[in-house]
Amino acid sequence: MHRPRFLVADWSQGFGIGWWLIRGEKRADIYHGGALPGYRSGLLINPASKVAVIALKNSDDSLPLSRAVMNIVSSSIDKAATARETPAAPAADLARFEGLYRDRWGGYARAVVLSGQLRIIGLDSDDIETATTTLKQIGPTRFLTQVGDSAILDVESVVDFTMDPSGRATSFTDEDGSLRLHRVE
Repeated sequence: MHRPRFLVADWSQGFGIGWWLIRGEKRADIYHGGALPGYRSGLLINPASKVAVIALKNSDDSLPLSRAVMNIVSSSIDKAATARETPAAPAADLARFEGLYRDRWGGYARAVVLSGQLRIIGLDSDDIETATTTLKQIGPTRFLTQVGDSAILDVESVVDFTMDPSGRATSFTDEDGSLRLHRVE
């Protein structure tokens, strides 16, 4: 709905589906407002900074107020974001473990590299936090679950990956080998 469906000739503004697209000097915002006689509301979103401003007023227009607040808030957020350390780039060799895996009972898990760490996410859970286990590499294809960050256990456990001749993971198993998940993607 935010994708431009109509743009003015200079691309300074346009319309999506129900949303007004506004392009300024430093950012592009998305706006939608509502009104009843004597009341205005506006939602201004800056997708790049993931900041939104909601303005509710007893007057005739909410866009100027929304834009003024966004200018104040965005500059502070931009400064804070610039000061943050950028996360470490994922290790190239961890990408070979990424993929979708399935156990023999039809349960699925996905191995992904996030913030430079390999993580296993159980896809059968409604809670992503409890379904995610961070792995610490202790060998070429061997990992240790992080204590307190395991979706299954609160103790360290070894996870072993099996690789094909090209160096891509084909399956992984827990420490005793009783549960093996095979790559399906």
